[in-house]
Amino acid sequence: MKSILIALWGAIFLVFPSVDSPARDLTMEARAAFKYLNQIREQAGMIPFKWNPILQRSSANHAGYLSKNRIITHVQNPAKIGYTGAYPSDRALREGYHARIVTENHSTGDGDSLASVDGLMGAIYHRFGFLDFSKDEIGIAITKADRGINVVYNMGNTRLNRFCETAPTLREGHYYQDFCKQAKRVAVNLVDKLEIQTKEKNPDIVVWPPKGGTEIPVVFYEEIPDPLPTLSVSGYPVSIQFNPVVYSNVKLLSFKLFEQKQEGWVEVEPFLTMQKSNDPNQKFSDGEFALFPLNRLEWGKEYQARARYQHDGRRFDYEWSFTTRKLSHPLFKIAAEGESLRVTSDKTYYVYIPPGNNRPFIRQLGVESPYSVQVNVDWEDRNTIRMSLSGHTCQPSRFQLDGGRTFTVTIAETDNQNDNQRYPKNKSNPCK
Repeated sequence: MKSILIALWGAIFLVFPSVDSPARDLTMEARAAFKYLNQIREQAGMIPFKWNPILQRSSANHAGYLSKNRIITHVQNPAKIGYTGAYPSDRALREGYHARIVTENHSTGDGDSLASVDGLMGAIYHRFGFLDFSKDEIGIAITKADRGINVVYNMGNTRLNRFCETAPTLREGHYYQDFCKQAKRVAVNLVDKLEIQTKEKNPDIVVWPPKGGTEIPVVFYEEIPDPLPTLSVSGYPVSIQFNPVVYSNVKLLSFKLFEQKQEGWVEVEPFLTMQKSNDPNQKFSDGEFALFPLNRLEWGKEYQARARYQHDGRRFDYEWSFTTRKLSHPLFKIAAEGESLRVTSDKTYYVYIPPGNNRPFIRQLGVESPYSVQVNVDWEDRNTIRMSLSGHTCQPSRFQLDGGRTFTVTIAETDNQNDNQRYPKNKSNPCK
């Protein structure tokens, strides 16, 4: 018998372990993330980010700090290796940026930069960071982590940075303190005007997933800070943002999600609607709203979001639809309590283990298989693995999960995947 061990390592978001190639071009990966992120902004109807080399350098400094110290944080400690400034704005100013309006996203442990972007878009606070109406430029940098990569994104505003380069210090009147690097006090009306000019370039309303979106993920795990501190896994969040230039006093009246079924649109329940008043971490702004399905969504299904809101004494309805990603291979749904699965050789399958028994997701997976059987396993998400077996028939491989849970997989002439999702153990002959 031979055995393999696959661990799902925790980080800010969903983490897929990977092996870094010595020849890996992390600069090109950063550019790929930039291109992909702008495609997402385009889907949302927003103006694209411009690439800013100063923000790229400040991102690189922080990515290096994270790798050298093997930690996850937005705040640097001057006592640690690679310190270049406590906060993102400090690090950007050190590299030559002029305005203290720099925000930061980062992820760790992803296999590539596109997975990093996807993970951050699934995490509501970081999603709002990427879809900020007032941000129009970015720098991205990547360093190797213990597993996977660290990716840091620094975002700013082109107009405000240019203004701060030559802004005079205000002697009297309403001012922002320490907004610019050179000027200690700058006029509120000038700063607000420039910020509004950027916001006006963006749509009145931004939603995610986007209208007509496809290949949308079905699940959300934990984020730091955590918007759902009592849940470790839920459905992919749906969000709507109102541009403050247009909606200065918007009130959300209802926000619901529906799944397309044979009988028509069926409301997804249970769910939680989050806004500034009930955000546990006080990160939402007045015009940001999210709907969290408390159970994961279904693969390959069409969903419709319906928001009703009030603005200037009038009520409006806003509806849009999207489709979740369809699995490309057969799916086994099991409880991981001794089930016996049969598969055909060299064919890929998914195995989904639902949350339960105080185990919201898989933390560790071991596989014992005969030498005559080759097992290939990868992660789809924290509750779903993707596997294929090749080799001799009728010889079972044993899958062991944390908590003592097990199931077996045997190569046979035909598989036993079925709509009832029941796979009892057959003690007499595993191939029948």
